Amino acid sequence: MVENKKNQNRKIIAVAAICFLIAAAYAIYIFTASKPKPPGEGQTVRIGTFSTAIDYAPMVVAKSKGWLQEELGPDTKLEWTTFQTLPTINESFAAGKVDVVFEAEVPAIVGRAAGIDVKIVEDGATLREGIIVPVDSPVQTFRDLKGKRIAVLAGTAMHYGFLNILKGVGLDKNSVKIVNMIPPDAAAAFTSGQVDAWAVWPPWPEQQVVDKRAKFLPGGEAEIQSVVVMRGKFIQEQPQLAQKVLKAILKAKQWLAANQEEGISLVAKELNLPPEVVRLAWPKHDWGAKLTDGIIKDLENKGQFLFDEKMIQNRVSAADLVLKLN
Repeated sequence: MVENKKNQNRKIIAVAAICFLIAAAYAIYIFTASKPKPPGEGQTVRIGTFSTAIDYAPMVVAKSKGWLQEELGPDTKLEWTTFQTLPTINESFAAGKVDVVFEAEVPAIVGRAAGIDVKIVEDGATLREGIIVPVDSPVQTFRDLKGKRIAVLAGTAMHYGFLNILKGVGLDKNSVKIVNMIPPDAAAAFTSGQVDAWAVWPPWPEQQVVDKRAKFLPGGEAEIQSVVVMRGKFIQEQPQLAQKVLKAILKAKQWLAANQEEGISLVAKELNLPPEVVRLAWPKHDWGAKLTDGIIKDLENKGQFLFDEKMIQNRVSAADLVLKLN
């Protein structure tokens, strides 16, 4: 009887000990899982660009020289995506599948108008691009474009800029036949003579000029802001990572402004473009551009243009779109 009682006590003690060990292990697991990780540790930063463009050079350089990874640290993984359409960018932002995108200002405005939480945090570059016509075209001035077919991707900064150029010479959008085309399709149409002029960003026009198929019309340029766009929640939840990404980009911008020839060679190699194409486009880019009041006003004007043209249903204010991180 006494021996049975002792055995029973031993079992109770053993069970209690096992329960204590399980509870201790669970407490350690909870503490470890809930303990904040150092910024960047075990994180992934998803970065993308809208198509391929020379004005994305700050991101190209920051990636190529390893400055992004250096800033983020070895425990942060980088994922890269080249988007071909605006809807896929906005879908990725909305679903939290991309954190940072280099693109022109208009796609960012379109995304914000659709209710997607994106912020322009910096101006990667300001560029001024002209309009091309075939090298043997009789068109000599912008007034000569009256009644002509013009390839342009609707709702872009080039679209906005082209209409402003027409306005400056006494024409409007009804004076020409605008053909809405993405750059690869427009390139084919331009080469085959299906359109009379083309309004598009680098490197597309420069490639046509270098190949001696096109010339720039004198006296008119469209201004484009190539911007750094970040997902709102990424900035809120990972502010240190957002700052580190921006720091690497700003370092690349400074390097580009001080190293023209090396920059041309590096960008040409990374984008798989002929160096002469990049060299022709290079002077059109201001790598020192910042989010000044003038640029913010330009964003407001383009947002109003998109609203007036019924390309967005909601007005977008710069105050809601721009968030300076430094």
